[in-house]
Amino acid sequence: MKRLLSLLLLALAGCTAHIPRPLPSAGGTALQFALIGDTPYSESEAAALDAMIEEMNREDLAFVIHVGDITGGKGPCTDEWLGARKLQFERFRHPFVIVPGDNEWVDCHRTGFDPMERLKKFRELFESGESSLGGLQLERQSGPYAEYREHMRWIAGDVLFVGVNVQGSNNNLGRTPAMDAEHRSRMAAVFAWLEDSLRLAQRRNLAGMLIFAQGDPDFEGKMRRKGSDGLQAGSTARRSRDGRTHAELHPRGRVRLAADAVDPGGDCPRVARAVPAEPGAASGAGQIARRGL
Repeated sequence: MKRLLSLLLLALAGCTAHIPRPLPSAGGTALQFALIGDTPYSESEAAALDAMIEEMNREDLAFVIHVGDITGGKGPCTDEWLGARKLQFERFRHPFVIVPGDNEWVDCHRTGFDPMERLKKFRELFESGESSLGGLQLERQSGPYAEYREHMRWIAGDVLFVGVNVQGSNNNLGRTPAMDAEHRSRMAAVFAWLEDSLRLAQRRNLAGMLIFAQGDPDFEGKMRRKGSDGLQAGSTARRSRDGRTHAELHPRGRVRLAADAVDPGGDCPRVARAVPAEPGAASGAGQIARRGL
């Protein structure tokens, strides 16, 4: 799959009694956090990631987000590889949040593994508690969708951060009837979580909402694949029903997005930071800026 950080942004809505307290922040102070994805794919990339972790540990970050793909498109998908990645990520001195990528479950059928068993293992390693690696308190999806432990959220810098399991590899659609059923069930959970998160952000009067996932949801409708553009179609229908033009699932609005994927083989990692919007900026509440480490 194309290496891509699909980190998207939404502006708006809702409230729940279970959301952890917002992270403390000083008024007007930038919220700095790291965004990485699609690494490591191999032992050599794992070594490069070790060096990047050391560099990032010297930075003052609120947390680190990984959008998945912690192995290659043909594995390894073994318990040993996934366990080694957990030990590696525990070396971050900052709270570390991760959602699954397709390489560590959807694509594991290529090397003889059951994708659903691999997703279960990922949840066991990375999504089992009520906090992230490093202790960031999270709210996870519950109720009828409680199995989707990887759907989480928290508030920081007056922004609601929301993670969802939306994948590359056609979002697990079109390979077998069983996987098509998995896709339908998971996307129902995704839409329920996003809608509830919109209500939460609106009731809290937050500046915006940032959604992160592995797969490109194709909000522009440019892809021919059907698995991920279902998210685009669903979000359009929901905008039509509630009549809120500011609820558009697109990196424009009350908070704007500019963030890069991090490949440890590249020039440098990136840190995204939420800063006050410039006067006259679109919808004016905030923006996401970036800088190299």
